[in-house]
Amino acid sequence: MKLGRIRRHHAAHAPSAVCSAMRPETALHVDTKLYLAMQLRTAIGHRAELVLRQRCEGPSGGSCTEVRDQPWLRDWDEVTVETSIVAADGRRRPDIVLRRGGEAIGAIEVLVTHPVSDEKSASLARTAVPWIEVRADEKLLDPANGWRPDNALPVARIGGAPNDGWRCERHRRHETLLIAARVVDIYRDEGDRERLIYRVDELRVEGATQALSLRCHGRDIATERCDGSLKSQRAAWPTLMKAFHSDIRTRTGSPDSFADSPMRWAKGDVAENLVDEALADIQPHDPTPLATRYPRRWFFARERARWFLPRDMRSVRWDRPSIDAFAVHPAWVASRAVVRERPAPDGAWSSFIFASRPVAALFGTGLRVTHKGPIAVLMLNAVPDERERALVILSSAADDDEVRHVARSLDDAGVEHLWLSHPLDWHSARSDLAWAAAGRDNRGRGVVLVDGLGIYRADAFARSFERHNPRMNPDAVRARMAERVSLLGGGDRRHQWATTPGLAVKPHTE
Repeated sequence: MKLGRIRRHHAAHAPSAVCSAMRPETALHVDTKLYLAMQLRTAIGHRAELVLRQRCEGPSGGSCTEVRDQPWLRDWDEVTVETSIVAADGRRRPDIVLRRGGEAIGAIEVLVTHPVSDEKSASLARTAVPWIEVRADEKLLDPANGWRPDNALPVARIGGAPNDGWRCERHRRHETLLIAARVVDIYRDEGDRERLIYRVDELRVEGATQALSLRCHGRDIATERCDGSLKSQRAAWPTLMKAFHSDIRTRTGSPDSFADSPMRWAKGDVAENLVDEALADIQPHDPTPLATRYPRRWFFARERARWFLPRDMRSVRWDRPSIDAFAVHPAWVASRAVVRERPAPDGAWSSFIFASRPVAALFGTGLRVTHKGPIAVLMLNAVPDERERALVILSSAADDDEVRHVARSLDDAGVEHLWLSHPLDWHSARSDLAWAAAGRDNRGRGVVLVDGLGIYRADAFARSFERHNPRMNPDAVRARMAERVSLLGGGDRRHQWATTPGLAVKPHTE
């Protein structure tokens, strides 16, 4: 006998002994199993119905007193203990099996210390026999007030996935998943305009899809019920699109107003970025959300009191290849005022021009561009009988192996090449390559800096390099940038930029 002060008093067996119940389970487990089986047998022939009572799991780390009762099984004609049922991966032996006409219609597992394992749960699910887990409790076994088949049976779990419980309406998990987004510009008479960002969300409750919802700036427009299947969601989409076009007509108002949205619905990462960056991508001179990535196309001529579409904006579309979907739109860059070319003293950043990393589109259109991960190669050959040249743009950090591979390929092809990147993405280990600092200023304009030579607009620099301007010769640029490259090597480069004398620009990351 074990009569200690910590554990419940119990009898322990010697290692060689065999328990009369012939299995290593607690007395509470045996008693609960046999008691439930006995009570369920008393209901045979009385058209009894087994009702389950489930308690709300409550909030994370909390509790709730709400319960729900739901019918489970009825009209069983046999109750067995520790009998096998066939599963796809073998035979399973639940604590209690309820049968009708010889077929298993339900199984009950008794929980004392260890719940049904994930493996056993999956195996029981494959039997196609519904099952429940009941927590052993002495209150169930009370001779006077214990559980009877005409009462609801408290359960810890009703089949399904691990820890699959129930929550009351107050504690149900509600999730919103963005699946599509779109920018729409509204142009009204008298020169007023407004940018709207529509979004379609998938509404989930307890992980199960319930509906698709169309919203705009926190305003609910339409909701269409569906499940998580692709077929159901496709069937819901036309209703949302009808509501989308109706809302645009309502927002435009007068016949002289109109909407402009030269894009498809953005999805995936592009949609997430579109929504997340809406308030971040606002320029001081243009308060339009997403001003640089989705440039407005129409402008108002006040002397004629009408909107007009410039020739160079007529073919502009907002949706672009995914590799360039997060960068400043080339049409926005082309429409901005030029960056004044001005001399830059040796070894000094003369202005805050490196707000973010460069992209190939900043250097002009109509160029032959090939991509290898974050590396874009722009081929230039405007001068006949001259050696072909290329600008190599790093749009993000690249491995040394990738850089070396591209450099060798260009050397083998006899192409002169100049590398351009944000200073964060360059270091002295690559000092044998010709490099100049490039980036986008806080207005999104592309610029290139060469020590002692100047700060150039990106497309102007590309044209000058293409025409074999001797000042832009790769060897000349490498010589001018050698001192700066040496400062980028070893240790924490950001610390060196911030502390080296003469460096006026503070380090900035995207």
